[in-house]
Amino acid sequence: MSREKVNKQRLKNILKHKKKMKITNSNEPASKNFLISEYWCPTVTPEKIDFDMPDCLAAAVQVFRDFFNVPWQITSVIRPNDASWSPHVNGQAVDSVSADTSLWGEILIKIRTEFQNWKTSQLVKDVVATGCNVLLIENGCLHLSVRTTNLNSTAELGNIYVGEWVNDGSVYGLNTAYSSNTI
Repeated sequence: MSREKVNKQRLKNILKHKKKMKITNSNEPASKNFLISEYWCPTVTPEKIDFDMPDCLAAAVQVFRDFFNVPWQITSVIRPNDASWSPHVNGQAVDSVSADTSLWGEILIKIRTEFQNWKTSQLVKDVVATGCNVLLIENGCLHLSVRTTNLNSTAELGNIYVGEWVNDGSVYGLNTAYSSNTI
């Protein structure tokens, strides 16, 4: 079995034990300030297909919305045509930004500071407590996901990855890890 298939199987095994929510065109709440339909039809990549998503992702997005106390918008969730290794292929990742784009630059700077100070950041601790273990600034948006590989083993918060990713034209982009192995 290829490494990619082994990793996908490992992720499936871990994710099947996480609680999931069915993402549909429903006006039922996904969390305090978000409807399920906002994940089903996000603003940038509206696939409009039903899928299962770990409920920790909706909880993690809510943490950011509460932390900054501004309206938040889901920009991308499921992208079936992404690269096979992308967590967006099967709805295991959420991209988002503040709904007020005039605030986004300032908020992004604050998120970067929180991520750089991940060991002491209450924001990072609260997000990780939801079950979300990948926190990235990615191409100017917030990317949250759940994965089982390429994580840092930390004494502080368990297996996580906190960092920043920029598309540099290469296949995998330029990745800056703020979290690091501490055990």
